[in-house]
Amino acid sequence: MKKTAILILFSLIIQLSYSQTDITSNEIYNHIEFLSNDTLQGRFPGTSGDLTAANYIRDEFKSYGLELLFNNGFQYFDIQTKTKATKKSLSINNFSCKYIEEYQPLMFSPSGNFEGQAIFAGYGMNIQDSSFSWNDYENIDAQGKWVVIFRGIPNVASYPVDFFDTQAAIFSKVIEAQDNGAIGVIFINPAHSFPNDDLIEPCFSRVKQQTNIPAFSVKRFTGDRILKTIGKSVDELESSIKRNNAPLTYELNCTIAAELEIEPVMVTTQNVVAMLQGTDSIFKNQYIVIGAHFDHLGFGGCGSGSMMPDTFAVHNGADDNASGVAGVLEIAEFLSKQNLKKSIIFITFGAEERGLLGSDYFVNNLPVNKDSINGMLNFDMIGKYNRNLSILGTGTALEFENLVAQIKVDTNILKVKTTQKAYSGSDHASFIKSGIPALFFYASSGKDYHTPFDDIQFIDTESEKNVLNFIADFTILLSNDNQKLTFQEVKSQDNNGGNNHSKGGVKFGIIPSFDDTGNKGLKIGDVVANGAAANAGMLSNDIITAIDNQPVTNIYDYMARLQKLKAGDNIKVKINRNGDEIELDVQL
Repeated sequence: MKKTAILILFSLIIQLSYSQTDITSNEIYNHIEFLSNDTLQGRFPGTSGDLTAANYIRDEFKSYGLELLFNNGFQYFDIQTKTKATKKSLSINNFSCKYIEEYQPLMFSPSGNFEGQAIFAGYGMNIQDSSFSWNDYENIDAQGKWVVIFRGIPNVASYPVDFFDTQAAIFSKVIEAQDNGAIGVIFINPAHSFPNDDLIEPCFSRVKQQTNIPAFSVKRFTGDRILKTIGKSVDELESSIKRNNAPLTYELNCTIAAELEIEPVMVTTQNVVAMLQGTDSIFKNQYIVIGAHFDHLGFGGCGSGSMMPDTFAVHNGADDNASGVAGVLEIAEFLSKQNLKKSIIFITFGAEERGLLGSDYFVNNLPVNKDSINGMLNFDMIGKYNRNLSILGTGTALEFENLVAQIKVDTNILKVKTTQKAYSGSDHASFIKSGIPALFFYASSGKDYHTPFDDIQFIDTESEKNVLNFIADFTILLSNDNQKLTFQEVKSQDNNGGNNHSKGGVKFGIIPSFDDTGNKGLKIGDVVANGAAANAGMLSNDIITAIDNQPVTNIYDYMARLQKLKAGDNIKVKINRNGDEIELDVQL
């Protein structure tokens, strides 16, 4: 009897010990529930919800017995989340307009004082193709003048439905005005397209942008005040363009003056970083990084990346990426009870949604020597049930494919698909760019991506548990394997030949980088094999500064230039490569 009791007690101890280290769907649920709760308000960088999430993650790391790195587990860094106008004024023939009631400066404008005569340039477009053309600048000289233009596209017949789409964007129109020598742009709301007469909402994109000239959005009655100087009105000119089915321009008898002082709004956010020391006296000095981003879109809105930018509501980000953070936490807890040769650095990144800022900062401010990092595993959106686990980036290390193939998996509950290339939309890209092998684990249907409907009720924690069990087995194999991973570059294999930004089918063949160049060009993140850019000799990290002698300062300039090109064009492209200016011939 006594012997039986001892055996039962021993069995219970074994079961209890196993349950404390097992990856469970309940714990996954609890992590996601906390991180995606409405009280965290979408975990936007620099907010109280962002800090609450970071504290939760750090406390979990600490409870697993991990060593907290940097500043008690926090690696702080500053980012820009928006811009503000500390000084702003707009006057028409010395009549001062009222801020918000009459006008709103656009936040990509530069600071300065701007004054000059005004000219009306219709819809501010210049589009040419083989069958149709529309040029609002053909019969005017905009050099040194304010250009007054309508928002949207002309309400005219006889043109293809999508003809004006390429230059309908606000930024494209400002670039066109800038190219024609204008010193500023005034946007008016024509009644047909903008019956509510709302001012353009100032917003800050994750891609930093700035033009060389200022732009203002004004109310329709302010537009009437400008056009009254020639005896016209907004409605009258809109009707004339529609009736004549052609551009309409006028010299205006007014002077426009503006003052702007635009400043960045900076916030502090953080990566959360902890380490599990390896047990081997030699291999513990090699490190595997396991990470996922914990930030999200806050309340959404203009420039946030929301798929519903007009909806102001908490974007909870249960799948994107509370599910990935839950995965890091569960893997960390599980591995903390194992004997691993190599050390593991666990990190949850801040400001991923703002352009991979947290992972980029980490890679450039590592807690260990870069050469000692053996590889990186990134989890992003692994919570939606579809029985599929995609592992991208197996080509970034010579050994990855063989190592992944050694993990046994029940295909009835999980089907694993590997891809050599890893696209640049998540934090693994920062490591690959720095020459560190990295895998991207993704297991989501993508439903409700970047919307307020990415909530916990749509997460399948049992499916995520299956994914994490696979990853845990792989990590143990990777940590206890004596070989050092061999980094190798993988060329993009894009069947479409690269990004296609124009209705004419122009394929340039690059993947832009989100790195900030200070408006000194567009940095290339990757080059598509056999694409136009690759064939011309462009390389990753080159910075495009001009296309056909037209300046390129950022991605918006770049897209505006491509919209005017056609497949088959031969163009000159200037790039900056490590400080050297190079001009390349590109065949589109």
